[in-house]
Amino acid sequence: MLIKQLLSGLLLLLLVSCASLKRNRDAQNELKKLTAQGDFTKAIELVKGDRFFPEERSALLKKLELGTLYYLQGQFYQSLKTFDAAKELSDKLFTESVTKKLAAAITNANQDNYYGEKYERSLLRFYLALVHYNLYESESYEAYSLFEKLDNGKLREKKIPQKTLSLKERRQHLFSARAMILEWDSLLSNYKDAYAGRGIYKIDLIAKIIGAFIHEQIGTRADRNIAKQLYKDAKGVLFKYYNLYPTYNAKFKSFSKNYEKLPKLGKNKIKKNYIVETTHAKELLKFIDIRLKNLKKKKKHNVKIVLKDGFVAKKLAKRTDFPLPMMRLGYVSGRETDLFVFTLEMLAISSGTKPTISYELPGIEEKKQDEDFFVVVKNFKGKEVKREKIYLINPVSDIAWQNLDEKTSSLNTKIGTRVALKHVAAILAAYKIYKAKPDAFGKIAAGLSYAAANKAIAASERVDLRQWTTLPHNMRMGSFYLAPGVYDISIEVKTGPSTFITWRNKITVDKKKVTFLDLNLYQSKNILAKKEKKNK
Repeated sequence: MLIKQLLSGLLLLLLVSCASLKRNRDAQNELKKLTAQGDFTKAIELVKGDRFFPEERSALLKKLELGTLYYLQGQFYQSLKTFDAAKELSDKLFTESVTKKLAAAITNANQDNYYGEKYERSLLRFYLALVHYNLYESESYEAYSLFEKLDNGKLREKKIPQKTLSLKERRQHLFSARAMILEWDSLLSNYKDAYAGRGIYKIDLIAKIIGAFIHEQIGTRADRNIAKQLYKDAKGVLFKYYNLYPTYNAKFKSFSKNYEKLPKLGKNKIKKNYIVETTHAKELLKFIDIRLKNLKKKKKHNVKIVLKDGFVAKKLAKRTDFPLPMMRLGYVSGRETDLFVFTLEMLAISSGTKPTISYELPGIEEKKQDEDFFVVVKNFKGKEVKREKIYLINPVSDIAWQNLDEKTSSLNTKIGTRVALKHVAAILAAYKIYKAKPDAFGKIAAGLSYAAANKAIAASERVDLRQWTTLPHNMRMGSFYLAPGVYDISIEVKTGPSTFITWRNKITVDKKKVTFLDLNLYQSKNILAKKEKKNK
């Protein structure tokens, strides 16, 4: 009876799960499309609605996506409130729900809470610091609406007007950005302690560099000294941790494979045997040196750029077929089949001559670093006065790939065990059918029962593909000095032999403040080619 109830529950969960999985995957694809098109209003409506992960277990994911969309739309106050709520929920979810863990053990991880990957929890701090800084720069809270629920169940809209921030309020956001950097560092210290000695993700390079940037903006002598140390620390992070990624090290596989023994070797030996610096690694070291030198100069860089390009590599489902070392044994006429022989036969009937159990494991698409970004500045006469590289400082897709790779082996064991237990339950249920009528017809009925259960089990093991979809593929930074004035500024992308402009605008450089450009280029667009086509 218990086995029958388990299978019935499995089939019910299967029907509900498969429908919701397809809906959610379609919604993720639509979210990326709307974001790439810059239609953030529709993207926000999508994420708020029931078509995008409406289950309570995915509440953190909805908050992360909404916070990003508000930020992209320039609604920094709404973004801050949403990211704050996401951080609070993320911290709370470490107290795990027993009920959801039980459901996940029976079905799959889709039935569990979405906790966010380690790197996603880290980058949540990046966005909180960045939003605080944008509020400091923008000098106001945007107008927005609140909806109050009335006694009759209807909603009443309450419009909150735009608020201009005082200098004190602006400075509070600047100091909040610094506080977030400190909290972020504490989180990463916990990661380092928990995963010490293992060649896996446990620190974010961008935490050092954006942290240095924030301390520079506060500008006290103590903050400048902290910024200097953070830039120096960034070099150590690149050497110790980011050589695990193909973006920076052509020998990343060897570096990862031998990671445990590297601390016993000298730095020169590690460089010689396990590191081949890529162009991105050399350029990143150059950028850090530029920033360190600029801290000592009186004429400091007054134009600073944070650029995020593309979408983080997409999670994929990879089917795994695990063959079982069992020979095929047929039904012996005139004699009841015992459970062992019956099991062998059911496995063979369900999958042909080679009995197997099947399930999915998470994978990730391959995304290469084949683009270089430059900022090009022209004066009012159209003359080029500045061309600077925008340096790649955080390859988010690389981090996502390695983070998933480190989980796959443990997931393989966990999922394989869970699938095997489901097969045991299905075989016992089929055997009960056969025992009720132990002849050829009974065996056919049992075989059909197990074959159906086998397909249901495979379908129920749909891999969990939830991820923070609107994270970028890469994060880049650049800085330089411009004399006060009005300029035409554009972002030039070089891909192999092709070069095109993907963003263009006018900026005013003020003598008394830093010009901060926070750019999000989710889709490469040759705006010059589009303009020429329109003119024709």
